[in-house]
Amino acid sequence: MKYSRIADERKKLGLSQEELAKKLKISQKSISKYECGDRRPSYETLVLMSSIFGVSIDYLLGNDIPYKLTPKSDSTKNNYFFFDDLLKDTFTSKLKKLLAEKTLSLNELSEIVSFNIEKCNSYINGEYEPSLEDLIEISHALNVSTDYLLGQTPKITDIEKKLLNTFIKLNEDNQDIIIGKSKELLKEQYYEESVAAEESLKRTGTDDLGK
Repeated sequence: MKYSRIADERKKLGLSQEELAKKLKISQKSISKYECGDRRPSYETLVLMSSIFGVSIDYLLGNDIPYKLTPKSDSTKNNYFFFDDLLKDTFTSKLKKLLAEKTLSLNELSEIVSFNIEKCNSYINGEYEPSLEDLIEISHALNVSTDYLLGQTPKITDIEKKLLNTFIKLNEDNQDIIIGKSKELLKEQYYEESVAAEESLKRTGTDDLGK
């Protein structure tokens, strides 16, 4: 896991390790170990860092797509931890929906992941909370982000994933070019749709006059 991203995001906000540690209510030593990869953050800490930095948990875990989130004015408040009923209900709801969409049974899911059917069943019924490792494994097995499973971001299509993966590899100048071209195409699309709508109204009006 690329925990160096924690250091990158911290520096973008101009925070020292001590300042970040204070926001997270943990020790500066823990921050140092996270950034060096010597220790893995708890899930609660990842959720808080995600909110503070305005990036997804998936991004902090080293995935390629930095789903951008809106940072909160006070990042130490109003965060749903995995132990809260609302977040647990969101997770179980998303999991059930994905299994239905993919027509996968719990038995089939247990064959894809490393843990057994009993654990799968306890997760989907909200009887037991998955570890961070199991959460990541479920997201990979079902081809979604951990953020999607927790209701933080919408599910994206394979085409959108490819587009995002390509976009983030571009330098800033090329990203600006892509954004500018996208705006041009969107403007053309709106114009074409407007013309088509006007033509449709004209045809409707002509038909009405002919009756």
